[in-house]
Amino acid sequence: MKRYLLDAWAVLAGLVINCLGKLLLLWHLGARTLAPPGPRHASDRKERELCGAHYIQVFDREKRQVVVVGAGPAGLAVGGQLRKRGVDVLLLERGRSVGESWLNMPNNLRLVTRWSLNELPDTPDSLRPTETVVSAFRFARYLEAYADYHRLPVASGSTVSRVSSLGTDGLVVSLQTGERIHAREVVNATGYFGSPFVPVFPGALETKIKQLHYGSYRSPAQIVELLHGTGKRILIVGKGLSAGQVMIELDQAGNSVELSARGLLEFGPSPSLDLFLQRFLPVLEWWRGLLGQDCGCSAKIRMQGGKTKRLVTSGRVPVHPQIARFEPDRVVFQNGSSGVYDLVLYCTGFRPHLAHLPGLTLDKETGLPAIRRMESREMPHLHFIGLDGERNFRSRFLRGIREDAVSLAERLALRLSR
Repeated sequence: MKRYLLDAWAVLAGLVINCLGKLLLLWHLGARTLAPPGPRHASDRKERELCGAHYIQVFDREKRQVVVVGAGPAGLAVGGQLRKRGVDVLLLERGRSVGESWLNMPNNLRLVTRWSLNELPDTPDSLRPTETVVSAFRFARYLEAYADYHRLPVASGSTVSRVSSLGTDGLVVSLQTGERIHAREVVNATGYFGSPFVPVFPGALETKIKQLHYGSYRSPAQIVELLHGTGKRILIVGKGLSAGQVMIELDQAGNSVELSARGLLEFGPSPSLDLFLQRFLPVLEWWRGLLGQDCGCSAKIRMQGGKTKRLVTSGRVPVHPQIARFEPDRVVFQNGSSGVYDLVLYCTGFRPHLAHLPGLTLDKETGLPAIRRMESREMPHLHFIGLDGERNFRSRFLRGIREDAVSLAERLALRLSR
């Protein structure tokens, strides 16, 4: 009898502790939601009062400790971490709002990884979505809320025309509108989506066949309008994730879809299996680091399996080798075969958007600058975040940007404190 009484008391005590824990958690979440961090600098407070939200005006010959070029995920992540460490930072965004490139993604695009792998550092619970996988539009709205929560000073509509070195005195960031900003350190976070990569094929400029890059693709309805109807013959060039996603959409819309790829096609898991396996991704990547494979190497993004793989293996979507040349009304492949198409859609990826850095030497194959510890080898005080293989194979992905932002902010804060 005594043993049963002790068990009952133990159960009751457990219930009480559990209830108290939940109450404390709710109080904590409410406090975080109701009390976002305030501005760290008086100038920031004035900027917000004058301009509203977190958007500010840039003044000529303005001086900042750090200027971040680009207010997408990478720029916001490092900007937030710099402000957390008391650094005076300004974010320059050429679009009308932060993360505008995410608003220009295909209408049906959804992130293929779980939310836990995509959120930026120090995301409050109030900004976390209820769904596991979010759309590109939903992610864009999250970026806006993230910038507002962390009171990040963003100058929208600010297109950088050039970044110039002042030697040991830092850098000058010149805007297309004529303003110049003096910064001790500059972080380039312009990403990839501003520079679509289109392979050069003989006859491509002279052919009558319409051509479009994935960066300008929105939906099957757009293709219907472009080609004046459905049931068209479309050639997709590429073998990565975006090629597979577009293949499914255009096939479901009633088009005759074919694929041109360089080398053998490789498929990853199906979307549902991939989502399940992502639960173990942090552990797998930690183990990969222990084996010495967590190096600054390029990230390989394969086509998803499932329906994409079935379309190819069943023969519904024929696969051709790489394009050899364009003729006025047809495409000729390297094996000598050819076909007549209404549209060629390039899913051939993007290159780093670095047009404002004309003095840097870029790799001819990847378009990447020479970097050591996230800093330019050619231009001191110029740093990069969000580039492929920058610190490890995760650096181009959101989960890698999250890690790299913390590392870079710590390094810059230490340098500026000296």
